[in-house]
Amino acid sequence: TIKQSNSKRDFIYVDDCINLILQCSKNEKSPLIFDLGTGIPTSIYDLVLTISDKIKINYKNLIK
Repeated sequence: TIKQSNSKRDFIYVDDCINLILQCSKNEKSPLIFDLGTGIPTSIYDLVLTISDKIKINYKNLIK
């Protein structure tokens, strides 16, 4: 059961993260800091709606 459906997250593909890591220089001596994201927040509620539509389930009993 999802209780905080109004919270928002910035989702990114795992492949995009992996590609960035693979492109990093292995000779870098200082720590690297990355801020990965799309800049587009998605609410958990909207995510549940999208997934439930794709897999054809009733989402209403999943969200409080």
